[in-house]
Order: sequence, then C-alpha cells, then structure tokens
Amino acid sequence: MSDVYGNYLGFIDFDGKRYWDIREQYIYPVQGKPLEKSLPSDSRKRPDCIELIKGNVELAQENKNTMEHIQRKEREHRDNAEKRREKGGPKYLYPREQKAGKEYDGKIHK
Repeated sequence: MSDVYGNYLGFIDFDGKRYWDIREQYIYPVQGKPLEKSLPSDSRKRPDCIELIKGNVELAQENKNTMEHIQRKEREHRDNAEKRREKGGPKYLYPREQKAGKEYDGKIHK
C-alpha cells in the first residue's frame, strides 16, 4: 500500500515523493489552423469580427445586428415547425407553400 496525497488540479505525491505537479508542466502554445484551412463556421470568419479587427466599429455593430436578426428569424421558423409537428403536421414547409402563406391546418393534403 502507498500513501497518496494531492489532487488532479495541483500535484500528486506517492509515499512522500512528488510524481506530478501542474506548476512544472510544460504549457504547449495553442496553434490555430490557418484561416484558409479552417471550417466555414470558424468565428474568425464572422463579418462582424472581421470589421471589428479592422477598426470599423459601426460596421461591425451593423453586421452583428444583421446576424442576430437572421438568428431570431431562424429560431422563429424552428419554433413554428415544432408547433406544426406537435399538431401532426409536416416538419418542413416547402417554398411554394410558404409563398402561399400556408400554415398547417391539422389536415393531411395530398
């Protein structure tokens, strides 16, 4: 049996001998992928971040507001789809149905 002392956030001693200490751990630098090799969803590609880095604060705020508006509309569409599904309706409304302003009426149309 060994006497173990320490914790995972700091150090671990076995029988009075220190085997691991976070303060002695080498911290590897974080290296991100180059922007051209990153995913389209990488936050560095957001229009508001790009403009903010360039120093265009007003344009960055405008881009952020536009993006938030789009996100709110998408959320509204998801909520409407969930309500349709709860009534037994289709998950998706296709463009021709959306243009006609149709909402699910509880009936199955063929």
